[in-house]
Amino acid sequence: MGGRFDRLAVLLVTFRNEDLKRTPPSRERARQIVLEETVQYFKTVSYGKELLSGEIFPPADKGDWYTLPMDIPVDSDGRCKSFFDGGQLDAVRDLAIEAADPDVDFSRFGRLILIYPN
Repeated sequence: MGGRFDRLAVLLVTFRNEDLKRTPPSRERARQIVLEETVQYFKTVSYGKELLSGEIFPPADKGDWYTLPMDIPVDSDGRCKSFFDGGQLDAVRDLAIEAADPDVDFSRFGRLILIYPN
């Protein structure tokens, strides 16, 4: 039986109120974490049956991040709150897809990963 192959669309996103005091991962570090370490992890734990590849967006010539038209939730110390707490995860996903749509043919990807400063 052959393995399962899936492609990842990795979107680097930030928010309109984000001043980037938190150091976001660089494009290269995001690539390394997702497209090397995570891919290798899934290949290992699935005994070679879960095979992943992907791409980082936005394209390098279009900037480092997509800025979403919403505020990132922060606590009184300026730390990022979880989007799970406020039920905003669907909105974040939808805005990220809308921002990336001109650059990404989503039909080519089976999974979506969002990376944002935390």
